[in-house]
Amino acid sequence: MDDDHLKEIFLASPFGRAVGEEVCAEILRRADRQNWPADSVVFQEGDAAAGMYFVARGLVKLARISPDGREAVLTFVEPPGLFAEAAIFIGKYPATATTLADTDLLILRRRDVMELISLHEEFLNFLFSTMARWLQRLVAKIDQLTLSDGTARVARYLLSELDKQRPSLDFKVPRVTLPSTKGDLATLLNMNQPSLSRIFRRLQDDKIIEVQGRTIFLNNLEALNQLTLPPLE
Repeated sequence: MDDDHLKEIFLASPFGRAVGEEVCAEILRRADRQNWPADSVVFQEGDAAAGMYFVARGLVKLARISPDGREAVLTFVEPPGLFAEAAIFIGKYPATATTLADTDLLILRRRDVMELISLHEEFLNFLFSTMARWLQRLVAKIDQLTLSDGTARVARYLLSELDKQRPSLDFKVPRVTLPSTKGDLATLLNMNQPSLSRIFRRLQDDKIIEVQGRTIFLNNLEALNQLTLPPLE
């Protein structure tokens, strides 16, 4: 992927719009480019934080592993997303990053991050706003996992994906494409895969959604929204 294409990706992203062309050009000049085949471990939880990453192409899963080996998926990062920005300040990566597809990454080394922070206030502001949004997402995730049943979590996830994907779609029937396997999605939603399959089947039987592989047709948005609400007392 050449510099012109990468610059276009950066400038069109929320990051690029926030920090401007000068900072984007500086990052492209400083960053190392890496290609990772699918199912590669980019870094592991507890590793020293070498830098922060930008996804130019592909898909990355961030997850934590419990002492008994269970995986808790935190999020999936697609282009033009960034990840591991908080680790720069923590000193260690708090999660494991694994590629789910052939992936092109740019890594901005820790020393370069610190230099850019000192040179560009807008870069610092973006990093802190990103970490604040991460905190909000984690609080929301805790609420979802403790206060919502499985069907509500699935409905909320599908609607959030629709909000993310809708700008690039123009279909008569709203639809989303799952960025990961159903197994990884089940882990993200704190349930096992058979439970997720049962929920999809029930929603499909009720004609609220239609499942075709990783494409989910959202046939009844009103019903899906109702499922995200707590039950009446």
